[in-house]
Amino acid sequence: MRRLVVATICFICIWPAVLLAQKNSGIPEIDSLPLHDWHVKTPPLSYKKALMYSLIPGGGQLYGKRRVRAGFLIALEGILFYEAFVSKHKLFETKNQDISRFTDSASYWFHQASLTGDEEAFNNIYKSIGKARSSLDVKMANLDLKKSEISWALGLHFYGMMDAMEIVYNSRRDSARSLSGNRAFWSGLFFPGGGQIYNRRYGKFGMLWMAIGNCITSAYYRQQMVNYYQKRVDLASFEGASSEEEESLRKKLTIYRKRRNQYFWGMAILHFYSIGDAVVDAMLNDFDTPDKFALGPGSTPFSLMLYCRF
Repeated sequence: MRRLVVATICFICIWPAVLLAQKNSGIPEIDSLPLHDWHVKTPPLSYKKALMYSLIPGGGQLYGKRRVRAGFLIALEGILFYEAFVSKHKLFETKNQDISRFTDSASYWFHQASLTGDEEAFNNIYKSIGKARSSLDVKMANLDLKKSEISWALGLHFYGMMDAMEIVYNSRRDSARSLSGNRAFWSGLFFPGGGQIYNRRYGKFGMLWMAIGNCITSAYYRQQMVNYYQKRVDLASFEGASSEEEESLRKKLTIYRKRRNQYFWGMAILHFYSIGDAVVDAMLNDFDTPDKFALGPGSTPFSLMLYCRF
């Protein structure tokens, strides 16, 4: 059922955008071809209006006549928010009911054990507490996932806002600027995305910080899960739990530690990638300039040499 709902949201959001993106030229052969909206020509747009429309998912792209991109943004943000607030809410209700039922059962058997001292009653206490903790583990794992989904949705929205700013900039730009690869390098070295800002590639800046921001928040959320399972391991060791149960908890603890560390590596990789991307964008901004890139004869017969100035 969940997959059907997600597929329906994608279809409703994307299909009208694809239809609207078709330009009616009156020539069937041309009208049947898909129109990619990255370079749609528009009159000069307003930064203020684009920012205002961008408060709505895909609004800035619709204002800039980028309907396909708007459709994807609306669909992706809709799916993430649906998963975070609708799907997870139902699961949390179920798990809360399970936890309440198992804790009530443990209280009942504790009362019985205090009256009769029956060994079976004590065993039922441990079983009920174990089931309650298992349900809590599932709830915590899905709560961690919910936080990440919200974080990605907000990051995607930030990308949409920055992409709208780039659309406005391109609508006002008359010709390509001459950019320096050195400046792009130093701009991006000391601040992630600084090179993209220098190149006026605001969409790439938004996408970069969508990824870096989610690496930061996800690392923080994984650390919370590390703390949670560390307490579970300590409690299991204190209670004298079975070696299998303690080993299972330690494996989950190790998994979340690895995931946390992967996000730190991801931030570093994204930073260095952004520097290289900014330098390449700057150098290729006016790649057809004769004195910037040239192919000439090499130092040996029948050889060529590529000249590059930056």
